[in-house]
Amino acid sequence: MSPLEAIRVVIRSPEGRYLARGGKNWEFTADRNRAIVFDYVGDHVADHLDLIRMAHGPGFEAVSVEPSEINETCDQCGRLVAAHHAFFDGKQFLCSVCRRVVTAAPEPRTRPGAESSARVT
Repeated sequence: MSPLEAIRVVIRSPEGRYLARGGKNWEFTADRNRAIVFDYVGDHVADHLDLIRMAHGPGFEAVSVEPSEINETCDQCGRLVAAHHAFFDGKQFLCSVCRRVVTAAPEPRTRPGAESSARVT
């Protein structure tokens, strides 16, 4: 499974709160936006859930996260981009391809056959 196909999840408690980082400790929060997003396979979420359930009881579950919830959308082409790969120019979010197009400087134009007057002989 490639990283693009990874299943992203958050951990939800029986009370409907989400696992988050609180400074140096873990905590549960009602604010889903603060929840830690895990790669279900890569982070071995099923194994961790088994351990959590043994220690704290049943009801803890992995809840899938839609890509649109954790990615930015390029304002030029509409492509979903991982948040850490998106570029914000102060007005819009851009993917790397659109950023190159938008920020590309025009090529210097010269007249055909023109030579530099600062020629060293």
